[in-house]
Amino acid sequence: MTVDLIPEITDYILLNVYSFAFSDLYNGKTGVSLALFKPPLFMKDDYLGGISS
Repeated sequence: MTVDLIPEITDYILLNVYSFAFSDLYNGKTGVSLALFKPPLFMKDDYLGGISS
């Protein structure tokens, strides 16, 4: 996976997060927010970091 692909994946997840019916950690919105928390730290991206926190 290249670093260029990470923003595309996060955009896709953010656009489709409404389709998650659950809010639990493994299958739901909480897990998505935790998954989106790490890439901004790696990429030093303040925009995505503000969305995930």
